[in-house]
Amino acid sequence: MYTAQTTIETAPPSEARPWPPLRRAAFRGLFVYAALYLLPHWLFLIPGLGIVGVWYSNAVQWLDLRVARLLLGAGAPIDLHTLGTGSGDTMLDYLSLAWQSAFALIAGLLWAAFDRRRVSYDALHQWLRVFIRYTLAGIMFGYGFAKVFFPGQFAHPTLDRLIEPFGHSSPMGLLWTFMGYSQPYTMFTGAVECLGGLLLLSQRTTTLGALVVAAAMGNVAMLNFSYDVPVKLYSSHLFLFAVFLLAPDMSRLIGVFVANRPVAAARIREPFASTWVRRAAVAAKWAVIAITLWQNLWPRFTTLRQPPRQAVSYYGIYDVESFTANGEARPATSMDARRWRRVIINETGGVSVQTMDDATIRYRTKKDPKNHTYELSTIFSPYDKTILTYAEPGPDALVLDGKYAGETIAVTLRKAPMPRFLLNERGFHWVSEYPYNR
Repeated sequence: MYTAQTTIETAPPSEARPWPPLRRAAFRGLFVYAALYLLPHWLFLIPGLGIVGVWYSNAVQWLDLRVARLLLGAGAPIDLHTLGTGSGDTMLDYLSLAWQSAFALIAGLLWAAFDRRRVSYDALHQWLRVFIRYTLAGIMFGYGFAKVFFPGQFAHPTLDRLIEPFGHSSPMGLLWTFMGYSQPYTMFTGAVECLGGLLLLSQRTTTLGALVVAAAMGNVAMLNFSYDVPVKLYSSHLFLFAVFLLAPDMSRLIGVFVANRPVAAARIREPFASTWVRRAAVAAKWAVIAITLWQNLWPRFTTLRQPPRQAVSYYGIYDVESFTANGEARPATSMDARRWRRVIINETGGVSVQTMDDATIRYRTKKDPKNHTYELSTIFSPYDKTILTYAEPGPDALVLDGKYAGETIAVTLRKAPMPRFLLNERGFHWVSEYPYNR
């Protein structure tokens, strides 16, 4: 039986063990890179620094464009995605990764040239750990609470998802449907992320918290790579930052879990000798925790206090009775990717078009009841707007007309009876004589 003890080491800097040259070089580069990569989190977290965060983001974008133009010779127009895409793996993100890595390498070399006499960076290493610990904790709370408060990051499959053939779903769409279907599982994964963030807030539980975060973010990164989710760079960074926090205790962890031998107690350094400085540090710590929790929890509580969403007008599935393009009737031909088969108006009012080959096109939708129009755009072409006029000539009937995909169309729709979806009705069973795998 092993007894876990913690000792406080207050050895003066003169007694610090020299670091190997390679370790000192790696630390310098990592210190600069982590500061560049994680700084925006704090600029947008601390009240009053949001404008600085905007300036920093604009400066990063400017450098991205300079790298693309000058070093890579990119001559084509570069989409800055001002309307947002939700992707963290854009070309600009990879350019940021490239120049920030190069900058960290050069800064590390200059640092080494001006600081050749220093044999270790124990104190600076502790500060870097604190910086990464609290940043990771805040990010974990953001991800975790977005899952614990359902719906958040994921939601139950909408009507257009339920009616879409399985084979037409994208890998990311398949993952989002899987996560959104099960509220308990989604909340469980969020609770694990919140637990990891909570444990990182204390120096004594940092190793356990880093283990939890590394496991959680390792799984997230693997899902992102396996299901083509464009957050591969970000999730990989979070996983590697958790591994960095584990690095000092790696030999102890191997000793306990692999070699099955007793290990020395963890060394915890007292950060400040002065009482008032120590108290100020504690006050700052709790201020950061309070701000982080407030920014992540208050929007969730606000959402919970909102009244239930009212039923969307025209919600349902509409079969196409007639389809006219440029004044000519287009018959319902099997596998015709240009002819509509049905229109789905989902729970949020979003419009989706399903063509004769069963492919589904989902649109960002703005409804204008005054002018009886739908403004449609896709995430892939957010600047291209399609305006369709709608009319309701009779009960359960809908007519759409306007310019669509370079053609003038007129579509007559009839509302179809709502089907019963097994995914919504199967539910949970403690006892199953046979696997209900369909």
